[in-house]
Amino acid sequence: MTTPTGETLMYDAVEAIYNVVELSDIHIDELLSDLHLTRPLSDVVWVLDPLLPAITMSALAQKLRCEPSTATFLIDKLVEKGLVQRGSDAKDRRKTTVALTPTGVSVRERQVLAMTTGSPLAKLTPDELRTLVELLEKALAGSPKKYRM
Repeated sequence: MTTPTGETLMYDAVEAIYNVVELSDIHIDELLSDLHLTRPLSDVVWVLDPLLPAITMSALAQKLRCEPSTATFLIDKLVEKGLVQRGSDAKDRRKTTVALTPTGVSVRERQVLAMTTGSPLAKLTPDELRTLVELLEKALAGSPKKYRM
């Protein structure tokens, strides 16, 4: 038996990450179908943490890595569904903020539960998850913030 090369190990690591994401996507797609949400709408719900203050539309577009007009389109759809509400920034009333409604918070909780229990990562122990997070953060260190939600 030969020892894997660095290139082989890198390929195996990338393939494993890809497979975890793919299996997680399959699981979450079932929930999104039940919730009548598309993946982009789900992404908005995911980044709107109800434990944090409402964020501006420009900050949302940055978090989603999209154009402001795209963020506006997505928010319009979520407002229609009763999941998001608009407001004004307390520091600058010219800026529009967005936050989840109580229904939106419930949808987000279902989404988080589905991802945390249905992901292949749910098979890892807390210590293994801690190690994985530390390693992934190390791999992301120095990368542009746009790749970190």
